[in-house]
Parts: sequence; structure tokens; C-alpha cells
Amino acid sequence: MLDFPKKKISMIFGPAATGKTTLCMQLSLKAAENKKVLFVDTEGGFSTDRLKQMKPDFEKELANILVYRAKNFDEQVNFLNNIEEITKNGDFGLIIIDTIGMQYRKALQDGDYGEVNKRLLLNLRKLTHVAEDLDIPIIMTNQVYSNMEGEQKYLGGKMVLGFAKFLVELKKEPRKVVILKPEEKILKFKIEDSGLVFG
Repeated sequence: MLDFPKKKISMIFGPAATGKTTLCMQLSLKAAENKKVLFVDTEGGFSTDRLKQMKPDFEKELANILVYRAKNFDEQVNFLNNIEEITKNGDFGLIIIDTIGMQYRKALQDGDYGEVNKRLLLNLRKLTHVAEDLDIPIIMTNQVYSNMEGEQKYLGGKMVLGFAKFLVELKKEPRKVVILKPEEKILKFKIEDSGLVFG
């Protein structure tokens, strides 16, 4: 299992079907053994059936996983703006945001570019404050796209990257994890019923 740092925001990015949500659910199960987990789901990817596949006797952990489904960018922004109030009085061991970019991308298509970026920036600052002051590790996933030059980019660009202190890329063919930040490291993995298996 990857060792994600405390007091920091980590970002997992990669194309669809590389295992981002599976890894987040796997990490949630582990953290929920002892503490609460807040799982912010913006794509509808959280699945109790998948949790049960990972761990058949998952009821205890499931009771510690609080899932919030953000159906649009406004819901995502408003919820994350209150993240400190939501988490400061609970015994939270992990916050997952899966994904930070999808509703943001939709909002960019429909709204004012500067205002949308300003709202996302405020969310990222709030998340940093929670990670550092409340000692809760935060993991967010992100989508990727190809620009006109064929380069792979992730949504939110340098703004999002600036807040991610631990950066992980998932690749599909062959399956591997590339840790890009703070120092480069490559791990092979496969996806099984239990989640991502490394080695």
C-alpha cells in the first residue's frame, strides 16, 4: 500500500479505469478501521458493492465512512468551504475527494472562468488548512486530458499542482504507479478484488 503523508494534500491522477477510485476506497477501508473517513464523491463512483468485494465483513468500516455526493460545482464548493466545521469535532483520519476536477471542468464550460478558478482556489486553501491544522491527510483524485500538442495535463493545472505535496500518477498499460513528488519512484501493481496489489 502507498504511504500517503499526514498534514498534506496528495493528488492521484490518471486516465479513466486506472484504479483511482478503487485505491481511494481501499485507503478508506484501511483508515476506517480506527477513525472516521469523509469521502466526497463528485462522480458517483463510491460503491458499497465494491467495498464488500474488497472486504466481505466491511460493516464496521462502512459505519465510519461518511459519503457526501456533490452533484455539481456549487455543491462541491459549498461543502468544501465548510470542511473545517464538518471535521474539527470528529475523529477523522482521512478525507478523500474523488474527483476535484470533474465538476470544476463542467463549471468552466458553463460559467465565468475567473470566478470558477477563484472558488476552486478558496477550496484548496481550506483543504490545506484542515490538513495542516487538524492533522488530517487529504487525498484528491483528478482527471487528465491531452492538450493541442498531445501532452497529458490534469484539470486545474498549476493551481491544483501547487497545493499537492505528494503527487501520484496511475498508468494503465502496463499498470504502474509513478510517484512524481516529492521524489520519483515507480511501483508496479495489479487490480484484484481486494483492490490495488503492489509488487
